[in-house]
Amino acid sequence: YVNKSSKGEDRLNIKINLTINNVTNNIESFHFNKSIANLYELINLVQKCIEEKSCSKKFLNKVFKKIALLLQPFTPHLSEEIWKELGGSQLAINEQWPKPSDTKQKTKCKIAIQINGKTREIIEFVIDEKEIIVKNTALNNPKVKKMLRDKEIKRTIFVPNKVLNIVS
Repeated sequence: YVNKSSKGEDRLNIKINLTINNVTNNIESFHFNKSIANLYELINLVQKCIEEKSCSKKFLNKVFKKIALLLQPFTPHLSEEIWKELGGSQLAINEQWPKPSDTKQKTKCKIAIQINGKTREIIEFVIDEKEIIVKNTALNNPKVKKMLRDKEIKRTIFVPNKVLNIVS
């Protein structure tokens, strides 16, 4: 028995919405490899939810239907087979493209602050925060300040929403 809105389902719902947006945008930009990577990330999270038994079968059925539709442009035959197995009445190609649900979208992310490639701190920021703000916040963090004392910063490497690496 799983609660109607378990933590796993909430997490998966946020990921589905993000994946739908990303796949849609990447297809429109002809970045098909990025779309496939987005789908892999979603499927990895689905596997984790199945292993942890943190999602109901009914919810997973909805998730798999959305995945089948998202796969349609890349592997139409596989998509149709999945759709048929999940009880789709007509062909998946005739279905509407999935739209993100109105659940809360992720607004914050955790960025790893690294010094010479080793993570020293993790700080939470608003998604898509500007590099200069992330850099200034990191350099003013007491733990980071202490580790950088008497060291010259040669350069910084910033990957949005993921990591800031300070090379000294």
